[in-house]
Amino acid sequence: MPVFTGSDMLTLLPAIVMCLFACGTLVLDVMGRRIPRGRRWLMLFGLCGLAITGVSLWRQWSALAAGGLSQYTGAQGAVTLDGLGFFSNALVLGATVLLFLTSYRFLEITREHSGEYYSLALFAQAGMYFMATASELITLFLGLELTSISFYILVGFTRVDRRSNEAALKYLLLGAVSSGFILYGFSLLYGIAGSTELADISSAVSGRGASDPFVVVAVVTIVAGLLFKISAVPFHMWAPDAYDGAPTPVTGHLSVASKVASFAVILRLLPMTLGSVRSLWEPLLIVAAVASMTVGSIAALTQHRLKRLFAYSSIAHAGYILLGIIAGTQMGLRGVYVYLIVYALMNLGAFTVLTALHRHGIAGEDLHDLRGLSTTRPVHAALFVVLLLSLAGMPPTAGFLAKYYIFTALIETRHYALAVIAAAYVVVSLYFYFRLVREMYMRPAETREPLAASLGIRLSLYATAALTLFIGVFPEPVLRLGFRISGVGQ
Repeated sequence: MPVFTGSDMLTLLPAIVMCLFACGTLVLDVMGRRIPRGRRWLMLFGLCGLAITGVSLWRQWSALAAGGLSQYTGAQGAVTLDGLGFFSNALVLGATVLLFLTSYRFLEITREHSGEYYSLALFAQAGMYFMATASELITLFLGLELTSISFYILVGFTRVDRRSNEAALKYLLLGAVSSGFILYGFSLLYGIAGSTELADISSAVSGRGASDPFVVVAVVTIVAGLLFKISAVPFHMWAPDAYDGAPTPVTGHLSVASKVASFAVILRLLPMTLGSVRSLWEPLLIVAAVASMTVGSIAALTQHRLKRLFAYSSIAHAGYILLGIIAGTQMGLRGVYVYLIVYALMNLGAFTVLTALHRHGIAGEDLHDLRGLSTTRPVHAALFVVLLLSLAGMPPTAGFLAKYYIFTALIETRHYALAVIAAAYVVVSLYFYFRLVREMYMRPAETREPLAASLGIRLSLYATAALTLFIGVFPEPVLRLGFRISGVGQ
């Protein structure tokens, strides 16, 4: 029997492409430092790798569709191709493309090394590929660690900035603790099932039941580690510092791509693998969801640093997404998928604006840096307002649609108290998002320094804002495509 077959190659092809281009980027960086516009060639080389990755994902999806299969397990049972994996990897791929587009101008201003930056982003994406598709514990943990290590370095990438160094160190230390929790839970699951494959673990846990003490400890430790990955309360303490200290494009990528991949892990481990002991993990998610919405919304009220404000906003949004998992129905699952699409668009668009604010001599990280944006850059200001309205969940933007799905799922499952609490925090979020609108439209500009509005930044901003508005007004085409890829149906 061959160890490595053509089917295994198809299963692993996107990750192989990303790792090859990540290594190639480092080589090209060394060879091309004397070439004029070397940074641009590095970005274009990375975008080529992402394009080939997209083609390989499309080939995987086409192969399953042609065979009439809903999923396929390859690489000796280590990786499963299914709707959840395709959906998550498509979103992560889009987020990485926008990272490359928005980072070129940022790296020119900060004069940081481009080769390592783009290479680490590709390695992180390779790790997130395995996070979304792993069907056994060792592969899943390797994906988690490859992603985490890449982000630890990217958060501290601006080496001359002490805040960036401090943020990376805090993220590293707390991330190591969370990885320890997850690994301990995985070891207990392996002891229970005698196998690392998720299918075997699901059967073994179902046989033992929710009263088994080993199952209880395994579920609690795994949930604790996963809540850290999505920056949900009470494991959120790393997020404000990491978001604030990291380079702005990295912050946007971390807040979206890492969260999408982590929710893919949660969906695969909890409802799919540990669904038989739902009574154990559902109360933990309820507490985490309510606490995340509470802490995230209230803490954001007093923030003056923009990236810290969006960090707390991200914590609150993690709580809303958890509500869809808590609902546990088909509508709840659709709500999670819709929310992840919309969250990726509006958060990436918002951080694109913050990246544009970072120009020579101006950090662009404080609330007052937005003053007078409506007069100096009226188009940027108007599109930012669209994104903020969506983040708050106001019609006719995509954010309203995402919250509609979540609230509908909660009402269908009679989680009325959770629906009321979530609706109340929508009102709270209106205040801190409209503080930004007030600064842009009701405060005079403090500087006439032009924004760092490169072609990549403009493309990213226009695309995310336009899609946010389009999905809010005409949701059917995008939702049909998203549901078809994910396999949840309409």
